[in-house]
Amino acid sequence: MTNREWNRIHRENKLRRARQLMFYKALLCVAFILFVATLLTLSVKAASSRDQKQFEKRYTNIYVNAGDTLSDLVEEYALQLPEGHNQNDYYDEILYMNHMADADHIQSGDYIIVPYYVFASSN
Repeated sequence: MTNREWNRIHRENKLRRARQLMFYKALLCVAFILFVATLLTLSVKAASSRDQKQFEKRYTNIYVNAGDTLSDLVEEYALQLPEGHNQNDYYDEILYMNHMADADHIQSGDYIIVPYYVFASSN
C-alpha cells in the first residue's frame, strides 16, 4: 500500500469517525431534550394535582330562624365550593334535597338539610 493510499484511507476513517461522533452528539441532545420535557411534564402534572383541593361533602341540619332566606343560607354555607360548582347549583341542590319547589317554602322553625364541603384528610 502506498503512502497516498494510506493517507486517503486515514482521511476517510477520520471523516467517518467525525460523522459518527456528530451523530452520537445529536442523538444525545435529542435524548436530553426528551428527558427534560418528560421531567417538566411530570412536575407540572404533580403541581396541578397538588393544587387541586380535595373536598369531602358533608351534610348538616339547619334551624331556620325568623328572617332567614335560602339565599342567606347559601351565602353562609357555600364559602368553599369545589372547582366546577357554583352557588346556583348549590341553591338548587338544597331545594332538591329538602323537596321544595321553590325558596318560598322556607319558614321560621323549619329544619333544612344543607350540604357543605371540607378539605378531605390526606391519609
